[in-house]
Amino acid sequence: MPKHLSSASRNGSLGGPKVKKLQHLTRILDELHTIDVNAFHEKPYFIPENKIIVMGIIRQSRRRKQPRRVRDRAAREHALISAAAKLFASRGYEAATTREIALQAGCAEGLIHRYFRGKSGLLMALIQSRVSRALAEMNTHLAPAPKLDQEIIQLVVLELKRVWEDQDFLKVMIPCAISHPAIGRAVRTIGPQRRAQAIAERLKQFAESRALSQREIEAVAHFVGVVTFMFGFLQPVVLGHDWRHARELALSITKMFVRGFLSRNPK
Repeated sequence: MPKHLSSASRNGSLGGPKVKKLQHLTRILDELHTIDVNAFHEKPYFIPENKIIVMGIIRQSRRRKQPRRVRDRAAREHALISAAAKLFASRGYEAATTREIALQAGCAEGLIHRYFRGKSGLLMALIQSRVSRALAEMNTHLAPAPKLDQEIIQLVVLELKRVWEDQDFLKVMIPCAISHPAIGRAVRTIGPQRRAQAIAERLKQFAESRALSQREIEAVAHFVGVVTFMFGFLQPVVLGHDWRHARELALSITKMFVRGFLSRNPK
């Protein structure tokens, strides 16, 4: 019997249909504690109908509290990666647990080990997903510029925006790459190296690139990555400099580089 009911209502001295219904429901709830749950599954006809209804309501309410489970494997992997991105950014890689990630994703915790071999593998999948998305956006939404110098400038503009928007992700990835050498080696392969290769492939499409060696094309591609990381992340995020000023510096340096580059390699 709930403690908040008065002694008069418990003893039945108060009248009224609402009080009687409350007393009836309370007796049912008290009797439920004496019911064998296993017997309920095996022989439900031993339990009065009203008690079965109450138990069904209780169990249904408990099921509603649980997050909806994702069933398709691709959808489960995507849900786990998305949940990891949010929790790594808000709590940090070390503090976030696989249990929290699975709960956020609505998946079983064991799937993290089955699909990604643990939290570090999940971080690698997150990095792979981010890089693949960024490269797809670059190749799909950024049309090649008319000339090589314009292409380099527009790539720097695009990468500055991407790095600035990915600052929370970089805050997670960089400390992990420093603290865990295995993660650092994987990040180098998945991240900057893969992006530089994609940029180099775009640069090769221009006639001006025919006078350049493979090493020089790679150097230009890495220049785009270095200048955008310096002025898109380190300057505004780590050092607290103004984002707009950092962006203008990056563009000024890029234009100086392009002028010197074209003067050494005339058309």
